[in-house]
Amino acid sequence: MSYTKILLQDTASDDYSDHLEFMENKGEKVLKTDDLDTQQPYSNAKVEQQQQQQHSNVVVDRKLNNENLEQLSQNVTPKTDYLTQRKAELRYRFIIGLSLCALITSAWIFNHILSFYILSFNTALLLSPIIIPLQCWLSAGLFIIGHDAMHGSLAPFRPKINRFIGRFVMLLYAGIWWDDLVPNHFAHHRNPGTEHDPDFAGGNKNIFYWFFSFFQEYASIGQILRLHVFVGIYHFCLGFPGERIALFWAIPSLLSAFQLFYFGTYKVHKREEEQTWGDKHRARSNDYGWLVSLLTCFHFGYHHEHHTNPFVPWWALPETRAENLAKAKKVIS
Repeated sequence: MSYTKILLQDTASDDYSDHLEFMENKGEKVLKTDDLDTQQPYSNAKVEQQQQQQHSNVVVDRKLNNENLEQLSQNVTPKTDYLTQRKAELRYRFIIGLSLCALITSAWIFNHILSFYILSFNTALLLSPIIIPLQCWLSAGLFIIGHDAMHGSLAPFRPKINRFIGRFVMLLYAGIWWDDLVPNHFAHHRNPGTEHDPDFAGGNKNIFYWFFSFFQEYASIGQILRLHVFVGIYHFCLGFPGERIALFWAIPSLLSAFQLFYFGTYKVHKREEEQTWGDKHRARSNDYGWLVSLLTCFHFGYHHEHHTNPFVPWWALPETRAENLAKAKKVIS
């Protein structure tokens, strides 16, 4: 029998270790496998055990009959009406997330085709002040899509879809194998701003040293080999000159890497002199408005919100940021 499960998670909680373990180990800890569709539903005893934890997760099988669902709603919280609301919210996130993913990825592919196959080199060169920044921004978008896939927020609790899309966009972006990023990224979330954080340059605040350290941490031999294959195909098989490949593929990728680093790591995790962090996440958020935040790094600058709510997708971070600011104003007043 095939089962489809919905994980109803308190996304306002900053205790998300179970979720990170689930994603990092591809389900081995939580579901014993990475395929949600082959698992049997949790028993009531398991649910009751999880409920006793401070930040528990409730797994509900859609194919439970009405009698069992009613019994479950009597034994655990939230109630059935809340479960229905959460299911609807997860469907909404799934639709919006995949729609934006398709839009960004299609725009990247179209811009790539335009600059390589449609426009002559002289015309593309003339339009390069538009094409290169646009492709740089869209490349950052590809990375953000892959990043959300790591947290499962791209397609909530559909690990196969997250993994497939994550791999695809990361290969498009810079020949990166998505699976290689997951352990390091979760290590960053567990140990931000410490010696165990792969994104942290050991306290050295020099931006270029930090960027080189960041770049070195995530680059791999496999990525370099894949990039050589891609470039070889474009240059030797398809006949594109090296300067075209550099201008419209390599440079946008490198610029977007620095863009992601600067707005998503350096500015938000760099500790200022005499500064003490307010919590264990050791992160801050920028004060940019919605449009500037989108253009700089797809709202990744709302970084404290991301660390405290890792299951919130990138496009919903401005709303989470606004809610936090509203709560802070209430406390002050």
